[in-house]
Amino acid sequence: MKAPVIESLSGEVLFASSHWIDWIEAFEKEKCEILYPDFSEFTLDDLENITDKTYSDQSHGQEEISKLAEEYFYQNSDQLEPMYNYWYPLPNLSVNSDVAQAILVTESNVCTVVILDDEPVLALAGCGMDFSWNICRAYILLGYLPPFYFCDLPEMTGYSDDLVRDACIESCKVVKDRAISRIQSLEKL
Repeated sequence: MKAPVIESLSGEVLFASSHWIDWIEAFEKEKCEILYPDFSEFTLDDLENITDKTYSDQSHGQEEISKLAEEYFYQNSDQLEPMYNYWYPLPNLSVNSDVAQAILVTESNVCTVVILDDEPVLALAGCGMDFSWNICRAYILLGYLPPFYFCDLPEMTGYSDDLVRDACIESCKVVKDRAISRIQSLEKL
């Protein structure tokens, strides 16, 4: 997948945070479902988004594109079910939910898209101590600046990602600029 350009990321989730949910109860009450992508309408661009390959110079029919995307997805998917009782908002997702799930499974392997009350949301499909890096990366891959709440990235995880760090710095700058503007407006009252 091509690395997202930080300047093109949406600030729509800057103030988003986690929301508690009992996934077992939600599944029992059929309020949510695991998203298994429908690859039948994947485009060549969608395929290139989930793989590290460029196909645009080759001629591929729709059936072949769908088959390649599905094979790549299932080779890289370990688990799609949420493991922690939290979800994270994905408002106005810039790609369709099927593509979003394919991107996350092939690029992050810790986050998953779940359909909750007919809306796509982000959930954790892995377990561990602190997933701030992974949550931020998932948001970036889906076209958002990471939420400020998750930009307190732990140093001792053994994981580092310049794109995530730089996008978190941008998120913090935007929040800082908004806070300064709000302070100036309040001081004029």
